[in-house]
Amino acid sequence: MKYCFSIVAALLFSCTAFAQEPFYLGDAVCSFCHPDTHADYMQTGHPWKLVATNRADPPAGENADFGDPLTYPWGVPLPDRPDGVVWGDVDYIQGNFSSGHGYLIGDHYPVDENGDPVLDGDGNPVVNEGYNINRGFSYSRCVKCHVTGYDPEGGETNGITGTWDQPGIRCEECHGPQGGLPSHFVQAPDLDVARNACVRCHYGGDDVENIDFNPATMHFGHHPQAEQWLASPHYDMVTDDGERHQCAVCHNQHRSTFFNDQYPEGEGGIKRQCVDCHQDKEGSITGGMADLECKDCHMAAGHTHIFRITHEPIAAADNLDENGFWNKDENGQSFLTLDLACLGCHSEEGESFPLTLEEAAEDAHGIHAPPLPPGDTWVLDIPFRYMYDQAIVTFTPYVSILKRVETMYPDGTIVQGMGFEVNGIVYWWNLNPYSVFYGRINRAAGTMSGIVISRQGVAIWNGGQP
Repeated sequence: MKYCFSIVAALLFSCTAFAQEPFYLGDAVCSFCHPDTHADYMQTGHPWKLVATNRADPPAGENADFGDPLTYPWGVPLPDRPDGVVWGDVDYIQGNFSSGHGYLIGDHYPVDENGDPVLDGDGNPVVNEGYNINRGFSYSRCVKCHVTGYDPEGGETNGITGTWDQPGIRCEECHGPQGGLPSHFVQAPDLDVARNACVRCHYGGDDVENIDFNPATMHFGHHPQAEQWLASPHYDMVTDDGERHQCAVCHNQHRSTFFNDQYPEGEGGIKRQCVDCHQDKEGSITGGMADLECKDCHMAAGHTHIFRITHEPIAAADNLDENGFWNKDENGQSFLTLDLACLGCHSEEGESFPLTLEEAAEDAHGIHAPPLPPGDTWVLDIPFRYMYDQAIVTFTPYVSILKRVETMYPDGTIVQGMGFEVNGIVYWWNLNPYSVFYGRINRAAGTMSGIVISRQGVAIWNGGQP
C-alpha cells in the first residue's frame, strides 16, 4: 500500500505547486489502489464504448486492458465487418459489445448509383474518415458520450471532431479528472459527482429535459434512461434507509447489468430488485402472469425507466405533447402506455391472447390484485359472465360495485347476484340458491376461479355445482 501511495501521490502532486487546472491521469493510475473495482469495471460495457484497433489484423488491443489481439469480455465475439471492409480501414470499434453488434469507425468510401467510387476533383476516390462504417454517417455527433475527457475544440482525431484523453468511458469520465487533486487522499471526493454523471449521457435527443419518442418505430431515444428516470416516481425519492434515490441505489455501476446473471445474486450490476422496496407487489400478479418479472411490463419498450404504467386506453402515438415529446403530467411525471407495456405480448403476433387497448385498460386496474389468504387454492376455472356498470364506482377507481353478476353452473343453470370488486378480486352473492363467491376474474378468458360458500358449507370451486 505504501508503494501504491508513493506512485500515485507522485503523479498527483507533481504539478500542484503551479495551481493548474485538474488534469486526466488515466485509469491505469486508479487501478493501483482500486484493482478489484477496476477489474470489475472492465467487464462492463462502458470502457468498450470506443476501442482503438490500431488498424491491425486482427485488431490489437490498445493496452493490457483489452488484450493483444483485442478480445471482448464474457466470450462475446468481435463484430462482423461489412462487405468490403478490412481491419486496415478501421480505427475504432464503437461499443455495445454486450450483444456482439459493435460498429466500426474508420474510412468510408462512398459510391455512386452504379456502385462506382465517388471521385474528388483530382480524380481520386473520396475517403471520408471518422465514419460509422456500418451505418454510413459521421461519428462526430456520438463521440462525446463514448470517450473520457472529450474536448470538442481540440481539433480532429482520425476524422472525428474533437480530442479525448482516453477512448471509452473510464474512471475519470464519471469521477472527474484526478490529476492535481491531492486533497482526495485526505478527504474522499463527493460521490454525487459520479452518480449524477449518468445524466450527462443517458438521454436520447438534444437534452435531458424532454423524453424523445418515435411513433413510427415505437421506440424511445438512444439510451434514454436518465430523461425517463427524471420523469418517473423514483426521481428524488428517499429510500427506507434514508438514501436519496439515484441510479446507484439500484445499480452497481462497476459491474455488468447485461451479464447480471453471471454474478452471485445481488452482486451484479443490479444490486436491488423491485420487490426489495415494493414488497406489497411481490407475488400478487394475476393468473398466468405469475412467471413474469416486474421489468417485463414496467420496463418494456427498451428497458424504459419511466416505470409507472397508465390505466387509461391511451396509445403511445397519441401520448405526445405539442412539440412531439413524450407527455408529462402537471407534476412533471410520465407514464408508460398500455400498448407498450401490455400489447407487445397480448397481440396477434405476441405470446399471449390478444387484447384491445380498451380491454388492457380494464384489466390493468386489477393486475396487482392481492392473493388469496394462506391456505386457499386456485383451481379449475368456471364459465363466467361478468356484467356491471363501469360508471358505478365507489371509494377508489379500484373498488367497483357490481350491478349484476352471472355465473353458469355446468348443467346450464344461470345464477345471478350482486357484489363488488376490489383490485380484481370479486365478491358476489345470490339468494336462490344461496351462495357467496370469493375469487379472481379473467375477463379476457371469460372465466373466474376461487371459493364458493353455499348452504352446504365452504368448497373450492372445481367445476361442479356447489
